[in-house]
Amino acid sequence: MKKFIYILFCLYIILPLKNLKADDIEFNVSAPSVVAIGEQFRLKFTLNAEGTDFKAPVLNNFSILAGPSVSSSSNIQIINGKVTSSYDYTYTYILVARKEGKFTIPEARIKVENKIYKTKKTTIEVVKGESPQNNNRNNRKKNKVQSLKVDDEDLFVRVNLSKTNVNRGEHIIATIKVYTLKNLVGFDNIKYPSFSGFWTKDIPSSEQISLKRENINGKIYNVGTLKKIVLYPQSIGEINIEQFELECVLRIRTGKTSFWGPSFKEIKKKVKSRSRLVKVKELPENPPLSFNGAVGEFKMTANLNKNKVKANDAINLKIKIYGNGNLNLIDNLDVKFPSDFEVFDPKIKISTKATSNGVSGSKTFDYLIIPRYPGDFKIKSVKFSYFSTQKKKYKTLKTKDFEIKVEREDGDTTSIVYNQTTSNKEEIKFIGEDIRFIKTGNFNMKKKGKLFYGSLNFYLSYIIPFLLFLIFFIMRRKQIKENSNILLVKYRKANKRFKKRLKKAPFLLQNCPEIMP
Repeated sequence: MKKFIYILFCLYIILPLKNLKADDIEFNVSAPSVVAIGEQFRLKFTLNAEGTDFKAPVLNNFSILAGPSVSSSSNIQIINGKVTSSYDYTYTYILVARKEGKFTIPEARIKVENKIYKTKKTTIEVVKGESPQNNNRNNRKKNKVQSLKVDDEDLFVRVNLSKTNVNRGEHIIATIKVYTLKNLVGFDNIKYPSFSGFWTKDIPSSEQISLKRENINGKIYNVGTLKKIVLYPQSIGEINIEQFELECVLRIRTGKTSFWGPSFKEIKKKVKSRSRLVKVKELPENPPLSFNGAVGEFKMTANLNKNKVKANDAINLKIKIYGNGNLNLIDNLDVKFPSDFEVFDPKIKISTKATSNGVSGSKTFDYLIIPRYPGDFKIKSVKFSYFSTQKKKYKTLKTKDFEIKVEREDGDTTSIVYNQTTSNKEEIKFIGEDIRFIKTGNFNMKKKGKLFYGSLNFYLSYIIPFLLFLIFFIMRRKQIKENSNILLVKYRKANKRFKKRLKKAPFLLQNCPEIMP
């Protein structure tokens, strides 16, 4: 019984995995982009499923030291009864380059469930210079003073620009990189340029910086990309990009060897990039009237949610501009609405993404429109012009005309005649209620333009409160002075009680004769 349950459990796990293998199968190749002559390196082919009939490419320009060695790894997760798995099968070659040049490694092939998958071709550059590994190996042979010294050629930073001569509003990609021949382990005190004169947007990147190889003047450097930024120049002329500053932490072997092995020391070196200059030209003269500064490649769509409504009902007009360029800097569009429409400020929605090709996305203008009177109306075509960076000229996009039929509101007895011509604005004539009945009875008239300031009431509003305050102040001072005389206060109270009792005496004499002697 236990064996039967175990078999069922295994089937429960294995069967879903078999279905998952056919989903999103990828077959990729990885190799260093630059190697030195005589340097050993690994060429890897990775498949995320189990395959058969692996056919390696022809490697005529490289010597095969070992391979292919096959390794595999798997990951299985069960979350809320749902089984997910991932497989990785890696075919690894150890190669060595024998001659200088750029060589293309052809595609490799493998079969998965009777389907052939291929890798992409990859190019490897072979140079005469030393690799970072060989450079470190040679440094170990030097003395301690030499090994701890970091020259400017061993470590430097650059601000690379995709273009240095552009039109105003045309994008530039700024890539900040660090180049090293040493063992770089960290960064500190990073100071990026301010990029004044540009509108900027960072290109998202991984927080962990990975080093890749590049050939710089015959030397193979480990290169890390610290940041990529999209720049849009906002003024013409020469714009200077400030220096980039960085403090690098390097781990260098000291040359001493103990029982526990070689010893290392971490040192810090501050490096700066050179300032860069960008020349910005003004856009060509005589732009279209509908041009408002857009530069790039764009398209435009417009949509009216309904074209038949009743008076005082709301309508939404959405105009969407999308493409690649300075979308964030596009101003509001010039839309000609009928004069009797109540139009609110557009609700603007911007959705953009920064990539190595610039900023792409969309900008949507959502207009809320309320027609107040019945009739036939037309929203004329909306034009949008931009400067094309590909064609190097202005291009104009336009929407279609939108016709709107507005019916009379329920319960509205007002008759309306609507006229619209191409040269005049809308004219509304009221019939039946355009002449109101004359008002009868008494009514007040006042001089038009009469102001409160400078009038008699204006001055009295200041004088009367002042006089009342003065009277109150005098009476209060008199009361305080009299209360300060204690004998006088007692005399007044006694006199008040005497008068009160004397007033009651006649009444007591008449009604209480027994109190008399």
